Amino acid sequence: FDFVMLRMLRLIKIVKSMRMFNLTSILGHLHLLIKCLEACVGMLFWSFLLMTFVQCVAGIVVSELCYSFLRDSNNDPAARALV
Repeated sequence: FDFVMLRMLRLIKIVKSMRMFNLTSILGHLHLLIKCLEACVGMLFWSFLLMTFVQCVAGIVVSELCYSFLRDSNNDPAARALV
């Protein structure tokens, strides 16, 4: 056996493990953020769905409120064009 080669391999392993430890300590906050996002994917989906529904209902309400104003020919044509 070549003991110098074994020592060199051991030294390389130690350096790699130290580098990996340093990398995980730097990226710890990023890892925590990613875990939090993964944990709340379901809640994000349902909140997005609810907000989409609310926006669609609001659009329908505004459309219905403006419809009678736009159809009435007694209203000012400039105001109707603006709406």
